[in-house]
Amino acid sequence: MSCRWRGFFAYLTITGIIYSFLIQAISRSFLIVLVHKYRWIVSFKAHYVLLCIQWTVVLLLNLPSIFTKDIQFRPHALCWITQSTPIHNMYTYIAYYAIPTAFIIIIYASVYCQVRHSTTEAFTRQGRHRQQNRDFEVFRNIMILFGIYLCGGIPTTIYMHLNIDIFYWIGIVAVSMTVAVEKFVTFYLDRELLNVLKKRICQKTTRVVPVIS
Repeated sequence: MSCRWRGFFAYLTITGIIYSFLIQAISRSFLIVLVHKYRWIVSFKAHYVLLCIQWTVVLLLNLPSIFTKDIQFRPHALCWITQSTPIHNMYTYIAYYAIPTAFIIIIYASVYCQVRHSTTEAFTRQGRHRQQNRDFEVFRNIMILFGIYLCGGIPTTIYMHLNIDIFYWIGIVAVSMTVAVEKFVTFYLDRELLNVLKKRICQKTTRVVPVIS
């Protein structure tokens, strides 16, 4: 049972990350497409509701890891869903990866079209044009991070379609590796976050030397 709980929290973490990208996509859609009609939709309260919905969905999607016996302890092996349960493997691939990925691509495609249209109309307005450039920059950074995470699912996708065993094991490692890479790239792309981290490190390494008069 403890192995099932470890698998549950591992899948919970991975699912939480991919669905956080979906929430970011929805948030950007609200900010760019719907904010002019519904001002309240970009409030903190609306985003708190989005976060509650996200983690409720994530918890519900991962319940089969607890209530089924597809995750079992195996010596010298990770607590993951085994290859001998193809139905559960297909469920994790569709629910944890394919569905949120499809929605993210659709949402960002519509946001991109809206931003392009708004930029063309408001090109002569310098303030509006600067804001659109900022939107493009944020959009680019999010898509870079999402693309990195998307690469982690490629081995699993190959395994699902071609049933080559080696890609099952590569997929397990790839997801964890891409999550780590995505966090490092987040610090690199977010200059404000990187500057705050540098300041914190410098404050900890700076020594206070008493002045002798």
